[in-house]
Amino acid sequence: MLAREINAREKIKHLFDGFSAARTASAGPVYQAANRFNQFIEGFSSARFIGERQVVERFAHFKQLLEGYKPTKDQSASMSAERAQRFQALAGRFAELRRRSVNQARAAAQNSHQKFQGFIAGFSNAFDQWAEGQRGKADRFNVLELLGLKTNEMSHSRMLAWLLDRNYCGHGTHAQGSLGFKLFLAELRLPTELADARYVVRQEVPGDDSRIDIEVAKLGRFVMHIEVKIRAPEGHNHQQTTLEWENLRQRAEKLAVKEDQKDGGIFALYITPSGQKPSCDKFRPVTWQQVANVFYRFADEAQAGDVRLFARHYAGTLERFIIGTNNQESEEHHA
Repeated sequence: MLAREINAREKIKHLFDGFSAARTASAGPVYQAANRFNQFIEGFSSARFIGERQVVERFAHFKQLLEGYKPTKDQSASMSAERAQRFQALAGRFAELRRRSVNQARAAAQNSHQKFQGFIAGFSNAFDQWAEGQRGKADRFNVLELLGLKTNEMSHSRMLAWLLDRNYCGHGTHAQGSLGFKLFLAELRLPTELADARYVVRQEVPGDDSRIDIEVAKLGRFVMHIEVKIRAPEGHNHQQTTLEWENLRQRAEKLAVKEDQKDGGIFALYITPSGQKPSCDKFRPVTWQQVANVFYRFADEAQAGDVRLFARHYAGTLERFIIGTNNQESEEHHA
């Protein structure tokens, strides 16, 4: 009985060593076998105190445990190896896809870079050719733009007064007489005979409630007030022209001019980029494009070369910065 117990203990020790290794390889079926093994050990300790028949029966159970242990261990190892191979294959495919993606991205970037370099080279060549052609044209040169006067209302008011004035010793240093005023009246379809009178042009004319930008007047015949706007809205809570009309009527009374006078009368003009209607319907809306048209015609008909050039520059300034049309096309049209 003692010899069998010693032999069984040695086998149990050998089994325990193998079981420890199997437990680390798999936590599935081997773990279930471990529970049975623990039950067996607990029962084996009391084998010394039971009958031989019962000991033989316990050894038979232990033999069955040993016979099921090895296939379970082999199966677990096989499953682990299969999963490792599948993971390795998956990682290999991922690495291949990543390599292809990187190569495609590099090729696309290189292609885009080459196209961009070609575009830059073509643009540079085209610009050089254009710049060379501008030596004899200088289309972009504009003295008013250079002086920073392109959106200054006071500057535009002075330019218009310069155009309309017939007095060489006043605003009309262009020395073209009443040509500008006559063209202005024709553009607005007003009586051009008014330009034949010995009229006077004044700026910033004060009234009781307002100040008008430009006044063109002839005692006893006509008076014209012009309000110039670039970007600013009407002042005095959008009632500026209403106040200016009352002042214009007072001014006409002083000049002995009647509103319904046949050979003249009272005229009120409101110049804006879009021809916006003023608050007072007595003021006639006028666009800066109409003013630009007058300057182009003035440039065509003026006799002094510098005056023609300056008038054309100003018309171009209006179209480029105030009206927003294509300056070059308009200049070619009016040339």
